[in-house]
Amino acid sequence: MNLDDFIYHKSKIPADYIECESFFEKLRQQWFHDLETDPKYDAFFGNQYTPESIRRFKYWHAINKVEMCKGYEIFDKLYQQSKDIPFRRETEDIFKLIKQKKLFNAQLLWRAGKLRLPNVHTYMHFYYWESYIDHCPFVNDITEQEVEVMKQFLLHDNFDDKTREWLDRWQDYRTITSKDEEGEYEYMPEWYEFYDSHLGTGYLLDLPDVVGPIENRYNQAAGAHMTQEREEELKKNPPPPREIKESLHSNAAYEMLFAQKFESDPQMHYLYQAYAYVKGEEEENRDSRFRLIEAMDLLFTANEPPTLQSDIPWHDAILLAAQTYKNKIIIEQLDTIYEEHNLFNNLHIGHDPDKIKDSYYMDNLIKMAEERILLGRKLLGEPENFDYLNDL
Repeated sequence: MNLDDFIYHKSKIPADYIECESFFEKLRQQWFHDLETDPKYDAFFGNQYTPESIRRFKYWHAINKVEMCKGYEIFDKLYQQSKDIPFRRETEDIFKLIKQKKLFNAQLLWRAGKLRLPNVHTYMHFYYWESYIDHCPFVNDITEQEVEVMKQFLLHDNFDDKTREWLDRWQDYRTITSKDEEGEYEYMPEWYEFYDSHLGTGYLLDLPDVVGPIENRYNQAAGAHMTQEREEELKKNPPPPREIKESLHSNAAYEMLFAQKFESDPQMHYLYQAYAYVKGEEEENRDSRFRLIEAMDLLFTANEPPTLQSDIPWHDAILLAAQTYKNKIIIEQLDTIYEEHNLFNNLHIGHDPDKIKDSYYMDNLIKMAEERILLGRKLLGEPENFDYLNDL
């Protein structure tokens, strides 16, 4: 689609960086205010979602709309080139694994009292940033060396882009660092082990978890107190039956559905489609038969003859050959994704801790975790603050 007359074309917005940021920040506030106050949106959300999750969706929708409009040229270009870059989404997901490892290393240092992170008062923050890894301010810039290590990992026999625990959490410290009877890390992701062995960061696993036990002590004190209070309250005032509502989660498909209903500009519709492709989330729920058919289809289109391993079942050999071929293509595309990552960072697109801060503190799990710590400290006769983190 031709975007020369796009309402937010670069020729129509301030050229000065500060003025441009101010321009889009006002737009963000205006769009969020409109989403919050105009009743026309109420019917779209219905009555099945919690008010907090609806507000969070609106908050992110305004942020993502600004990001889309600021970078419309990039999203348009990437969307148009998508057919020429095979496995783009998979390559982006692989690139994010580098960020997950860097965040996990930061968590190891934080738990050991070796690293202080602004406004991080509980390990629950790391679960949050795992979900918003592209926005995480604690992850340093990706290096060329790390990209090269990932390329090596993609060709390694132990390649696996999943964790070893069923929830597939990359920041689950307790599970990832747990050991079996032989003293081996039972759930350590293959990628983490490969990264450590090639970049010399394995020593971080030997650092003690100083923060965890302290936080758990406060949680236990608060939990016992809250349980007692809740039991006493339930005895006095049994709760009436209540309607359970879902939590509304923002994803590319739902945002595009929302935009199609409330955006009248065809160019906006097109850009949301492009944005959803470039930045969206793709849910996969494929059974083994579908994966096998998909692998065979891929090998039929390969520009090189596949090599099937003879010492494993035939269907596993096909899946492995397809994964190996796909990984070779991803290796070829990693440099492109790395260049785009640096370009997005230089243009301040998709990584703005100041704007994410409001959503950051809206997260209920973090808020509850912080409140429990402060309550625990109070019950144990300690100051109701997080100063203990500075004394480690």
